[in-house]
Amino acid sequence: MYVTDSDFFDIYNSCHKGAIDKFFKHERYLFQESKLCVPSCSMHELLVREAHSGGLMGHFGVAKTLEILIKYFYWPKMKVDVERVCSRCIKCLPRTKNGRDSIFVVVDRFSKMAHFIPCHKTDDATTLQICSLKKLCACMGWLNRSSEYDYDTTFAHCS
Repeated sequence: MYVTDSDFFDIYNSCHKGAIDKFFKHERYLFQESKLCVPSCSMHELLVREAHSGGLMGHFGVAKTLEILIKYFYWPKMKVDVERVCSRCIKCLPRTKNGRDSIFVVVDRFSKMAHFIPCHKTDDATTLQICSLKKLCACMGWLNRSSEYDYDTTFAHCS
């Protein structure tokens, strides 16, 4: 496949005597350092989809998917392919207008009512606490524009 590939044709043919720059041939496969060079074909999309949504966990963003692929594979414009596949993934949660990309679920065990709070994947516990408190107060009708929050240590031991 390298012989007919526009990206790797010259490099593949140049490596018949030995390594050229960071490229070398091993058993008819082309490598860049320790990464397998993947010629232009449907394998690009298959590899990106597997890195993006495969395994026990999945649907990583562009950066994590690219990080996974870069460890083992090389092809020109890999980032463009990863961005294209990730942007078309129908299972990935789209962002809200405010840029939130996750849902924090709070279940009231007394009323068995669930509250779904939009948040960012990178929000810490303090931010999630404030968001859940605002949501709870809004649901109970306690929230108005003049409300203030007092995070006194008295409430730190409540569960």
